[in-house]
Amino acid sequence: MTIDDLPLLIPTEHADLQSDLARWITDWKRSEDDIERLRFLVDKWLGNVWINDENAFKALMQAWQTFKAESLDRVPALTVNERLFIFGLFEQWDASGPEGHKALMAKVHANA
Repeated sequence: MTIDDLPLLIPTEHADLQSDLARWITDWKRSEDDIERLRFLVDKWLGNVWINDENAFKALMQAWQTFKAESLDRVPALTVNERLFIFGLFEQWDASGPEGHKALMAKVHANA
């Protein structure tokens, strides 16, 4: 699962919530904020939405918990390419030069 898959788990009758979460993720990608800020933003967003389908909401929350455990918490064990893929940053990487690469590496905690 990548971060871009998360909004797709929201039921289609909540298209407004799908687009809202996708926008939050896109805004994070464009910012200088790192992956810890992404964790905070998505946790905050999920804590402030209402999805009337309890099973769908549980599935969304479970997917987020799994993403955090398998991706965010395991970042030190991932290669730069894996990090760029998981966080949907390959396009930005390809479109940027050395300074952009440096910023993206910092964003995904690959600058150690």
